[in-house]
Amino acid sequence: MKLEAHLKKIANSKSCFATDVKEYLETVPTKSVKLTKLEKKNWTRCCEKQLLPIHQVAYYLHPSNSKALLSSNNLAEVKKFFEQYILDHTLAFEQFFDFRNHEGNFSNTAVAWGYIDRPKMFWNCQEMSSPALASFAKRLLTTIGNSVPSERAFSTMNYVHSKLRNKLTVERANKLQYIYMNSRTLEKQGTLQPTTEELLEMEETYRVFYNQD
Repeated sequence: MKLEAHLKKIANSKSCFATDVKEYLETVPTKSVKLTKLEKKNWTRCCEKQLLPIHQVAYYLHPSNSKALLSSNNLAEVKKFFEQYILDHTLAFEQFFDFRNHEGNFSNTAVAWGYIDRPKMFWNCQEMSSPALASFAKRLLTTIGNSVPSERAFSTMNYVHSKLRNKLTVERANKLQYIYMNSRTLEKQGTLQPTTEELLEMEETYRVFYNQD
């Protein structure tokens, strides 16, 4: 939304790029004909490819966006998403409107509104009064929004299980990867290094967990 607003500002300015940006943004449908992917402008195609329902729902569940404009199409997407991922979706949808209108458990006097910039804390405050929506919102808003951890794990595996060490068993490669990734984490913690007793406890916990698998 911020990117689109920025591009529209340039398109409506006297910038030498205004014409090109305006052409990049605009999508003009033909009469009674639904636009195909090829007929849509670059910006529209880009948004439809990258902006998914999960992003829209996360946006509207952020406390600072409780009053954000919600079109009928967006509302339909939210309802459909709730039905797909929330067990008691009917109650969650009702609580969503209370959240939007600052009514019921989401009245302006609720403690949660003091944490509008801290979504996890906000929904923690509402978990007892609005469990159907709060638990879902907390899970959604604390989910990592990119694939960096998984990409990092693959990179580590390629480093450990290289061409020179291609005879490593799956078990040994898994242990080496675990040691490599966690040793880097411990190094970054500096003075927060665990004691010998803590290391032994961690090793025992991992051994028990691994043997269960």
